[in-house]
Amino acid sequence: MKIHAYADDEQLYDSDVDPKALDRRIQHEVQIVNKWYTENGMIVNPDIHHAMVVGTTDHRFSFPVEESLDLLGMTIDNHLNFDKHVSLVCNKINNQLKVMIRFRKLISTSAMIKLYKAFILPHFLYCSTV
Repeated sequence: MKIHAYADDEQLYDSDVDPKALDRRIQHEVQIVNKWYTENGMIVNPDIHHAMVVGTTDHRFSFPVEESLDLLGMTIDNHLNFDKHVSLVCNKINNQLKVMIRFRKLISTSAMIKLYKAFILPHFLYCSTV
């Protein structure tokens, strides 16, 4: 079992060819983590626990499994596709571009370029290494 900790988020992850063994291990690790939270005065909210199984299996896991997850601002599905992420980014950019087009006669070209660099370009550059 591995853990990644971020400023306000932790991720437990593991892998196994046997889904039943994976299920048991994850259950065990989640119990340990929840116990640690409780002992340290934290409140565990199981409603915000998310899980995703990469690939396909007929095994019914003891925890809810989702088709896709949002991780650090990116949406990825259980087949490691970014289609949903690309769609969300396109929608955000489209909405911002519509506003810029609507006000194009009121805003100078240099201001438009600054708006583009501030509000649109970062969507293309965020997590570009992935």
